[in-house]
Amino acid sequence: MPFAIAFGLLPAIATLARPDPRWPAAWAIVAGALLGIAAHVANVLPDLRADEATGVRGLPHRLGARVSVAVGPVLLLGATAAIVLGAATRLGAWRWAVLGGCAVAAALAAGAGLTRPSSRVFFLATVLVAMADLALFGLSGARLVN
Repeated sequence: MPFAIAFGLLPAIATLARPDPRWPAAWAIVAGALLGIAAHVANVLPDLRADEATGVRGLPHRLGARVSVAVGPVLLLGATAAIVLGAATRLGAWRWAVLGGCAVAAALAAGAGLTRPSSRVFFLATVLVAMADLALFGLSGARLVN
């Protein structure tokens, strides 16, 4: 929950700092929350065994490595979809190509992670989708607010 709340509220930093402060659009909060949960899942994966040995029992630990490597990319793709659909009028027609590319990268990440969780392909594909999401956020401009 802390990652969902903290990342979900990150767009508010940009929208509340405007000369006319306003809360971000719901899609921006949802996308931020999904990014936060996905970041948490991906960050914890290498440390699952060590964390369990010390008694840490967060969401990725409860899900296990196999489910986490599948859930993380799906969450990232959900963030991509929220941004593309939420900021549709601002992003232009190429947004669908970005969404499709992110879907391919997320599928590669999940596939690579399921066969070998410590895979470099899993890491790089996950980072690629996260970077695309951040770029889409940045290109959303005034659509961040309702």
